[in-house]
Amino acid sequence: MKKYVSSLLVFIAFSAFGQSGCTDPNAQNFNQNAQWNDGSCLYDSLFIAPSEITLLSTVLNENSGLFFRNDTIWTHNDSGNSSTLFALDTFGTLLRQVVVANATNADWEAISFSGNYGYVGDFGNNVGTRTNLKLYRFAISDLQNDTITVDSISFAYANQTSFTSNAQTNFDAEAFIVINDTVHVFTKNWGNQFTNHFIFPAQLGLQSAQLIDSFFVDGLITDAAFDSVSGTIVLLGYRSIMSSLYESFLWVLFDNQPGVFSGNKRKISIGNMFAVGQTEGLTFKNAQELYLSSEQIQSGFIVIPPRLFQLNISQIFTQTASIPQNLIKISVYPNPATNEIHVEQLQKPLSFQLKNAAGQDVLSGEVTPDHPIISVDKKQRGVYFLTLENKEIVRVVLE
Repeated sequence: MKKYVSSLLVFIAFSAFGQSGCTDPNAQNFNQNAQWNDGSCLYDSLFIAPSEITLLSTVLNENSGLFFRNDTIWTHNDSGNSSTLFALDTFGTLLRQVVVANATNADWEAISFSGNYGYVGDFGNNVGTRTNLKLYRFAISDLQNDTITVDSISFAYANQTSFTSNAQTNFDAEAFIVINDTVHVFTKNWGNQFTNHFIFPAQLGLQSAQLIDSFFVDGLITDAAFDSVSGTIVLLGYRSIMSSLYESFLWVLFDNQPGVFSGNKRKISIGNMFAVGQTEGLTFKNAQELYLSSEQIQSGFIVIPPRLFQLNISQIFTQTASIPQNLIKISVYPNPATNEIHVEQLQKPLSFQLKNAAGQDVLSGEVTPDHPIISVDKKQRGVYFLTLENKEIVRVVLE
């Protein structure tokens, strides 16, 4: 109940903030008068090609799941493989292996870290028959050892009533993230090409996964990643474009309070199977860059090896605030920012307000052609909205 009350308060805060609408200047339907995001933004098609880093070791032919932490990329294989975590450097070189002594790999599909713990999702459920879905939890500090032991969090979908084998099940899953001790699972819906968003506490024992929302992704979701600084969530997936040929995509979810799908939803196509393989793993390198991995594809004489990629998505966050000052474009940069925000090409002094994600004023003042700098070094890291002359809204990430 506390979670729903909190979400309602955030919604009320946004409602009090002002007019709703699309607040992203990169959208087709950007509304410069909108002061809080109602999730209505529409976008042009976008393709960004990932950069290949390397072929992965053959021991990772069936890799599924990535997480980047402290200059190390962690991954694992999926169903039927050993219960092992693999550590890679940022060039994709295999550094070491960590055996999970007291766990089996029924169908490991994803890995996530949060706080002092790491989690592995053993919830692959291709035909919807499994009644032993779980997350394995381990202390991150244990990863210095060659062998670790884990606890487990078992869960069941609250709205699943049939466990009869069904190739069109909507209770398969390969993607999850953990935020503030809450597990967020994004399903792989074979039946309707949506993804369902379930949540449950990241607590040991048996948990009931509650359905929160659904979103049409036009494909199958294979991993998810969360950036704690910007609040951005990215979903990775693929869709069939003809018989035995499919292409991969990302859904970038940002400005998404109070719900995961309530803000901006930007789709990025990243290539077909010959370009990127079967994409299975996703993690943030930083707020603007991602690592992706693909597993091996083998069909007849065609063999596409497993690979590691890097992808920069900064262009979807690049925003220029256009203010009718003799039609001069005003540039707001850098974005993300660390210590300072620059408002350049000013023709006259402008008042500004900086609001946090709840619509609260955290800073106000004036920028001028001689002093176009806003100091933000003492502000909490996260997403903010910069208002210029009480009109133009620019989303700014502090990291």
